[in-house]
Amino acid sequence: MVMHADEFHTPALFLFYRLREQGFELAEGTGGRLLIKPAARLTGDLRSVTRRHKGALLALIRICDEGVRGRCDVFQDQLEASPGTVGPFLFQLSVPYQRGTCFSCGARLPEPRFGRCWRCSLAWRLVCRLPIPAELARAYDESKVVA
Repeated sequence: MVMHADEFHTPALFLFYRLREQGFELAEGTGGRLLIKPAARLTGDLRSVTRRHKGALLALIRICDEGVRGRCDVFQDQLEASPGTVGPFLFQLSVPYQRGTCFSCGARLPEPRFGRCWRCSLAWRLVCRLPIPAELARAYDESKVVA
C-alpha cells in the first residue's frame, strides 16, 4: 500500500464517511477484499463508486484501525522526544529481534521473516508523513532500519 496525500483529497474520503454515517461497516477481507456490510443495502450506484475507489477505501480502513492509531500516538511521542533526529518507532522497547515476530510490538508475523507487522509499519510511515510504498517499508523493516 502506498500512502498518498491525494487519498485525503479524493471522493473516497467523503464516500468513506458517507457510508459510515449511513450505518455501513467497512473492513478489509482476506486478499485485500473490501467488505461492506450490510451488502444488501448497497445501491447499484454505491457499488459502482466503491469499486472505483477500492484502493483508497482500503487505505482509509487501515489508517482508522485502532491498533494503528495507538501505535501512531506512541511513535509521535517518540518523534517529539527526539528533536533533530528520528525516533526509534518501536511500540514496545523490549521486544527481541527474531524471525517471525514484529520487532516493534511483538506480534506474530504471517511468515517467518524479520520485520514489523503491518500496523507498526503503517504507523511509522504515517507519523513520518512520508509516502513510502509498503514494499520499501518492508525492506527497511526487514533490515531493522529504525532511525
